[in-house]
Amino acid sequence: TRPPTGGGGCVAGETGVFSGKEVIKIKNLEVGDLISGFGSNLEKKICRVEAIGSFGSDEVYGNYTASHYLFETSPNKMKVHGSNHTDIEPSNADLYDVVSDCPLVEDETGNLFGPLASDFCGADKEKLTWSQYLLLHKAILRIVLKTGGFWFNLSSYKNMETVKKLGPKVCKQMIRCMKNIKNCDKLESASQKFVNKALTDTVKAKTMETF
Repeated sequence: TRPPTGGGGCVAGETGVFSGKEVIKIKNLEVGDLISGFGSNLEKKICRVEAIGSFGSDEVYGNYTASHYLFETSPNKMKVHGSNHTDIEPSNADLYDVVSDCPLVEDETGNLFGPLASDFCGADKEKLTWSQYLLLHKAILRIVLKTGGFWFNLSSYKNMETVKKLGPKVCKQMIRCMKNIKNCDKLESASQKFVNKALTDTVKAKTMETF
């Protein structure tokens, strides 16, 4: 078994997603590829890949790390995949994350997932309501389209510990700001701190150019 080199909540690169009638492994996706997913009203859609990034390797349960959010119904929500799976043996996998213009992507076994994990929103945040998640996805998609997909690559960060420490405040304030534009003051300071302390110098300079 390889030692883990990742640490973020992600998806195994071998996971298959649908592109038309073909199944493509996530590790082979490129920006601009069209894949199957679901929209904000849970309508089936063809979705465009807007960012794809590698996050080293780590333990997965099936195709997902324990902290990655997957969609569940009754009521609709995003819930961490968890590590308590009696029917799944954990294995080590190369990790990837994918952002599409749809809130949910469908994998070949029918699981619905997005780009987020509790590493960003806080280890105590085991669930996001559907409305909270939609606000976050909308905000993150907006940022990716404006600045690029480097946020979804392990090499953009100094270390994952800092991301896990500073991410939850950004996540919380992002939801607050997206609900009401008058509540965006704290998001700016939380984001600035995240950019300054979590990103590598090269990526930080790149971010400063676009914001």
